[in-house]
Amino acid sequence: MKKIRNTELQNGRLYLFCSDNQPAPLDRSGTSADALYGVHDGLYEGTIFLEVCSRDFLYFEYYVALPEKYRYVREGSADEYRDFFFNFGWNSAMKTATRFKS
Repeated sequence: MKKIRNTELQNGRLYLFCSDNQPAPLDRSGTSADALYGVHDGLYEGTIFLEVCSRDFLYFEYYVALPEKYRYVREGSADEYRDFFFNFGWNSAMKTATRFKS
């Protein structure tokens, strides 16, 4: 894990953010409540914004400002990319499908 201030985040990439008192989890099974996966959207007035984020790959939030408590970051692994985007796609499809259910 690197400190966020020492890292150049790229838009559209998946990152794992942790609070400064949290050791870096090696994979999703070791993730704590203080870890957050998110897709970097941009930096606006000194605040990092995430296009979509999730703590557990089950529930997703859209267009979120990264909370101040997150100070460490690493890019997601290939497995994390696959799992995050598969579950995000599934979640989005199910929301759409259940909207049209009669």
